[in-house]
Amino acid sequence: MQNLPRTVTSLLNRRSHAEGLAYAEAVKSRLLADLERLKANGATHAEIIAYLAQSTPAR
Repeated sequence: MQNLPRTVTSLLNRRSHAEGLAYAEAVKSRLLADLERLKANGATHAEIIAYLAQSTPAR
């Protein structure tokens, strides 16, 4: 990373953290919707665990 003034670095970190939290909440909402769909389709507990345990999908 470049050598930036401390105020710029601080604001950059704060902004990236806030955006990361917003993204995490969006992913959690999507996963909860997926879980509801799985349960509605009769997925077993083991199938739900397997779905949540799979590695992060590529973008």
